[in-house]
Amino acid sequence: MQMQFLFSFKKPAVQQTSKTGKAYFTQDAQCVFYGKDGKPEDLPRKVNFYVGEKIEDGYAPGDYFLAPQSIGVDDRDGLVLKRAVLVPKGAAVAPGAGK
Repeated sequence: MQMQFLFSFKKPAVQQTSKTGKAYFTQDAQCVFYGKDGKPEDLPRKVNFYVGEKIEDGYAPGDYFLAPQSIGVDDRDGLVLKRAVLVPKGAAVAPGAGK
């Protein structure tokens, strides 16, 4: 079994303002890490996502997994986290989708 991350969003995105005055939105989530054995960690961790320049870019309340295309390998076989793409829990994601 591969390692998985379950993100739970409870609240909508909130507006922030950059130092230059440009508006953007972020959204807090609780993240549960699942190990290779399929068991979750005891406590969820708070994470914050940049979701874009429009509130519509935020995630609806619910549970999401990190999509496979969010993770890659560099030219030295090192793990690389690309832009996070989340898919709703229960949605089918084909292995290697988005490559």
